[in-house]
Amino acid sequence: MKGRITELKKQKGYGFIRGKNGEDFFLHFSNVVKPQNADELEKGNNVEFKIKKQPNEDKDKAIQVEKIEDELVEYFKRNVLNLKNDEVDYDEFCDNVKKYAMRLKDKEAGKVTTSMIRKIYSRIMSTEEEDCKSIKMLRPQFAYTAGRNINNSTLKEFMDILDYLAKNMELENKMHLENFKDFMEAVVAYRKYVGGDK
Repeated sequence: MKGRITELKKQKGYGFIRGKNGEDFFLHFSNVVKPQNADELEKGNNVEFKIKKQPNEDKDKAIQVEKIEDELVEYFKRNVLNLKNDEVDYDEFCDNVKKYAMRLKDKEAGKVTTSMIRKIYSRIMSTEEEDCKSIKMLRPQFAYTAGRNINNSTLKEFMDILDYLAKNMELENKMHLENFKDFMEAVVAYRKYVGGDK
């Protein structure tokens, strides 16, 4: 079953998931299955889960939360490579990048500064117009950057987005490369805009 986390009580170890049918389900953090863990749960996450009927209870219990997908991450994975298509609203894209830049600024989850991603940004922006393979060849660099900052979950999430997009680029698709560059440029620009950067 699919749903979205509507409420979290992290210190108490529980929350609620609203299913696609509008029904709410109780979630105890002990029911989040690996490789995910409860620390990754955030209000607004889209999740896949199984339920167990609870006798004499108002709410059914969510068990085996198997997939945690963040709304912004999901949006970027679905839209970035098609950014210049008419189906993607560019204003909505900019608003979502701005929200994501605020997340990158957040110290609690692991602050990401533009200096932390400057090397990758430079390599992406210097890629020639029709060279999607050069972007694909940066996938190990994304992994290295995430691994080098192992305790920074926000940076890892961003590197995972870049890796996903690079993996799904078509080698002969010039538009994919342009859209990828536009995304990276927008992230760096909005990261500067929201402040707290050196």
